[in-house]
Parts: sequence; structure tokens; C-alpha cells
Amino acid sequence: MDLGSFAAEFQALSKLIKDPEDADNTPAPESVSRPTPGTIGPKELLNVKVAAPKARHDAKEIWREDELEDAVEDDYDDGRQVPSYEFLYKQAVDTADNFLGMSGKDPSSTCCEDLVLRVELPEAAGAAGEQMGARS
Repeated sequence: MDLGSFAAEFQALSKLIKDPEDADNTPAPESVSRPTPGTIGPKELLNVKVAAPKARHDAKEIWREDELEDAVEDDYDDGRQVPSYEFLYKQAVDTADNFLGMSGKDPSSTCCEDLVLRVELPEAAGAAGEQMGARS
């Protein structure tokens, strides 16, 4: 007698013994509620309102965008084109600084001697017709 025939005979025997009225009333095994950790204790604790968690920000951020204020109100538009510009830092470096590092200078902007302002004027014909000045 092998296992397959034994299982088939056992199922046929269980069908003979089973009452047909009980088969309709028994719930499916998936719908039976089983005790869980949530079913232990009083039921009125389930209606507790929990506050929404605060939004987390990156730990490496120094400040968030909503904390910043524009202290200078120079962003007004008067109709003229605004040229693009950039600031460049220059250092007076010689070979002893470059290869031996004897003067103590580093490549940061704190060790720079000159500040160069580069302005791009795309519609200007040349620098001879422009008048520029610097004020402190």
C-alpha cells in the first residue's frame, strides 16, 4: 500500500462521514481570526489619535530653505539686461611654494592676494567703448 492510495482512501472516507449541512457553515481557514498581539488588552486604546511625525531633515544640513531670509532687496527688475559675472582669486606663488610649501600658503581663498572680477557683456562691441569703475 503506497502513500498516494492511502491519502485518496482517507479523503473518500472523510467525505462519507462528513455531514453536508456542516460543510456550508464552516468558514474558510483564511477567514478565521486568530489571536494577535493587537487583540490583547482593552479595545478603547485603538481610538487614540497620534500626532503626525515631524519631517526629518538631513543631519549634514546647516540650515533649511524655510529658515533663510533674503536680507538684501536688490532683486528688482528695471528692464535692463543683467550681465553674468564671476569672482576669481589669484595667488602670487613661486616654485618654493609650489614644490616645497615653505611659505605656508594653501590653495584656499584666505591666502589670495588679488581678486579679479570677470564680467561677460555679450552685446558689447569692445572694451574701448565701455566705461567701468570700481567703488569701495
